[in-house]
Amino acid sequence: MRRCAGHTFGDLPDCRVVIACNTAHLLEGEIAALVGHPVVSLIEAAAGAAAAHGSRIGIAASPTTIRTGLYRDALRRYGAACVEPTRRECGVLEKCIRGVIAGSAPVKFQPNLEEIVAALLDRGATAVILGCTELSVIGTPHYRAETVDPLDAVIPLLLDSAPVCTGSVSGGAAETEECGGQQSGPAG
Repeated sequence: MRRCAGHTFGDLPDCRVVIACNTAHLLEGEIAALVGHPVVSLIEAAAGAAAAHGSRIGIAASPTTIRTGLYRDALRRYGAACVEPTRRECGVLEKCIRGVIAGSAPVKFQPNLEEIVAALLDRGATAVILGCTELSVIGTPHYRAETVDPLDAVIPLLLDSAPVCTGSVSGGAAETEECGGQQSGPAG
């Protein structure tokens, strides 16, 4: 049985598991198999919440999340089209994400993120998904009504009837060793 953060995942009670990283949803199937429980998807929760705003949804996310189409595919299932950032905007988003990961004050990046949100709205998006955990941390105070935070969108799904499984699957040396010796850092 695989162990992480002191848990033997197969022994966890019936519960809901969430991956608090948008890009890590590329591994959603593998993670669900590892923990033995279905994963409540940030991607699906945010796409559903965003689609309620209209049929053209902007996405601000890591280059990997955008390139792999995680949100594009999910929005399509809700009948919405994806308005993606330009190459230049992707570079700015990546700098914002890396800056927060490196420990810079998130507020430092708000003007950059709000500029990109405004540009996506100008290109026809009716709402913009902040599709990276670090972008959720930065926030968009001037565009709260027009942005969808996946973390906010998933909370109602987690608060349904089953308990939520908690615990870290990365971190200190003891946890990392139990997880096969591979370290993973925050990626959004």
